[in-house]
Amino acid sequence: MGDFTILRANVRDESLSKINWKAFAYYAPLIKIEAYVRQHPDTSLTLMQAASIAGMESTHFSKFFRKKTGVRFKYWEDLRKVERAVSLFETNDISVTEAALKVGFNDLTTFERAFKRIKQKTPREYKRHLAA
Repeated sequence: MGDFTILRANVRDESLSKINWKAFAYYAPLIKIEAYVRQHPDTSLTLMQAASIAGMESTHFSKFFRKKTGVRFKYWEDLRKVERAVSLFETNDISVTEAALKVGFNDLTTFERAFKRIKQKTPREYKRHLAA
């Protein structure tokens, strides 16, 4: 809780002084991940990298992440990638293969499976739907 002690001591705004600092510290690993993702939106994260950013061991981080978010880290990372692919499909005339590689999937089959699991459509079906 050391980092948050400095923040608390420097709080001048009345609304900030009412923050539940204990809860804030408890969610700090997720806040660190969110900050990293905002600064590096096109970067894929492995569980090991995320755990390192959060300052936790990977096994502990994996359990912590699932408990706090309700989803496994891998699913969350796939969701981020699929949402980036959707954005590419909506703003560019890009092939499914190009989108898969651009958002961080190493092979097309894995991308198609993740996309279908999240969007209930294959990437090609999604693109056809956009064109209609």
